[in-house]
Amino acid sequence: MSNAIRFFELNTGVKIPSVGLGTWQASPGVVDDSVAATVKFGYRHIDCAQLYDNEKEVVH
Repeated sequence: MSNAIRFFELNTGVKIPSVGLGTWQASPGVVDDSVAATVKFGYRHIDCAQLYDNEKEVVH
């Protein structure tokens, strides 16, 4: 088995990592630490949306 990160290609031709961090229903005070930790570990796919109403913590 390969340790290579797998990607999905969008219809625009842009590739995104197949594994990412979801931020939906994340508790306040947890999202910012989670995003920081996963980015530190190499994640580049953060699933977030305005509807989640946690942008301030996600971009912190």
